[in-house]
Amino acid sequence: MGDTCLPGLQGFPVQITGWSGLTDKVPLVTPNDIQLQFSPSNAVRQFNRSTGEIQQHGNSTFFMNGTQFTVRQVRLCKPKQEGLASVAGNPVAEFQIWGFPVGAVNSVLELAVLIVPVFQKPTETESGKSIFSVATGNSASLQSCIPSGVEVVKYTTCIETSTNSTVKISVAYWTQGAQITQEMLRALPQQLPPAGIPDSFGFRVLSSFVQFADEKRTKGQRQYQDIQSVLQPYTNTVLLSTATPEFQNAFRIIQNFEVKTGRGTQDTSAYKCVAIDRTRDIKDGKLLIDPSTGRRLDEEVQVADAQKAEALGKDVSTGASARSIWMTVCIVLGVILGLGILFGIVYMISTHVLTREGAGIPPINAQTAAVMASMPEGM
Repeated sequence: MGDTCLPGLQGFPVQITGWSGLTDKVPLVTPNDIQLQFSPSNAVRQFNRSTGEIQQHGNSTFFMNGTQFTVRQVRLCKPKQEGLASVAGNPVAEFQIWGFPVGAVNSVLELAVLIVPVFQKPTETESGKSIFSVATGNSASLQSCIPSGVEVVKYTTCIETSTNSTVKISVAYWTQGAQITQEMLRALPQQLPPAGIPDSFGFRVLSSFVQFADEKRTKGQRQYQDIQSVLQPYTNTVLLSTATPEFQNAFRIIQNFEVKTGRGTQDTSAYKCVAIDRTRDIKDGKLLIDPSTGRRLDEEVQVADAQKAEALGKDVSTGASARSIWMTVCIVLGVILGLGILFGIVYMISTHVLTREGAGIPPINAQTAAVMASMPEGM
């Protein structure tokens, strides 16, 4: 990669205007490709009030945009994403789950984040109660913090790093978020830590710059800042409207999001356990094995081709067999018809040709016929 993001979405988070007035969302709707594979642990989680980090138990991963991510950090922090909330009022916090591609190395700079905004409302939701529980030293599973049956907005943005490279950030934002009551809000830290990228990925991100007007769109006077060990990436300098091509081309909506899990509630009886060779079966963080068969995807293609060829062979064989039967029937019918015609010809010859008249012999007179009739049989 180069050290400057290509034209398109840049910065994190990408700020949007006009969301509340967007009525036609149909062109932006996409199927749900977010699958959670979170640890089912309900153990008490420690909450670091200064950094916002929430303790993890067990290994957790999730799929998004065709890539599997390992959960690297879970945080509760100040809200920063603007313009995408579908609930009246401003969020009071953001619950963030940060992931790093499975099998990736530091040279592959790609991150993903699941963001659930938290709203103060007269009544709490189940996901709100779970987020409150993990932030107050009580037990709750990570999956229970994710709302279901709601709308999720997805987009992918880009930001520069201190290593002369760029990092791609895939974002999923639950627009209706989770709800907690005013009493619950009072029990949370009054000053949550800032939003940003956790400083646990081995690089720093560009925080501010001066944009030059040259052909390469060079960014000079770069600054890399962090607050309370949280990296502070720049956000888009000009707010994007929902009517802009950047929004229409890059933002997608999952409607009525339902939690798709890889453990517990999902029937895995149709899947096979298979050992994975990281050097062969994982490429750019993407798994190259079909879990339902245990075969690599290229082997699946070969099997499909072989089955297709076999099916074509059966069709050819069936066609040849049908033609053979039809030929046999035609031959039998032809023989029967030929014998019938031949019998008819012989009958006509014997009736009209092989007679005394046909041979030119005079007919038997009456006296001779009477004598022949009076002779005993066998004479």
